Amino acid sequence: HALDTCIDTYELSWFKIKICGNPERDLPRLAAISHILKDRDFRFTLDGNEQFHAVEAFRETWSLLNREPGLRAFMQHLVFVEQPSHRDIALNPDTAKALLAWKDRPPMIIDAVASSPTSRISPLCLARSSHAMRPALAATGGATS
Repeated sequence: HALDTCIDTYELSWFKIKICGNPERDLPRLAAISHILKDRDFRFTLDGNEQFHAVEAFRETWSLLNREPGLRAFMQHLVFVEQPSHRDIALNPDTAKALLAWKDRPPMIIDAVASSPTSRISPLCLARSSHAMRPALAATGGATS
C-alpha cells in the first residue's frame, strides 16, 4: 500500500522514520515523506539506526536537514532522534562531551541496552535512564519502575 493510503485507512499520525546516514539518499526520501504529510496533523521520530560513528557526522547531517527549505515545516513535527550514534561510541565519555557542547542539538534517545557491547549497563547509567524516562513512560501508560 502507498503511504498516503495507509495514513487515511488507519488514521496514522505518528511515524518512525529511519535514515541511513547518507544525505544524498536521506534528503530526497524525507522530502517525499514531507510532501505526503504536509497537510496532516502528525508527529515523527527520526531513527538514526546507529549510522553515525562520530557526533560531528550526525551534526553535519542534522544541519543539512534543517537547512533544506522543503523540510523546514516538516522538521517542526519532530519529537526526537533515536540512536544516531553507533554503539561503539554511544556511551563513550567523548561522545557525551561533544553532545553536551552542541547547544542546539535535537532531542535524542540513546538506547543504552542496545549500545552496550555486553548488554550490561552500569547502575549509574541505568538510574539516569530510568529517572529520565519516568515522565515519558507515565504519560504513555508505560511501566515506570
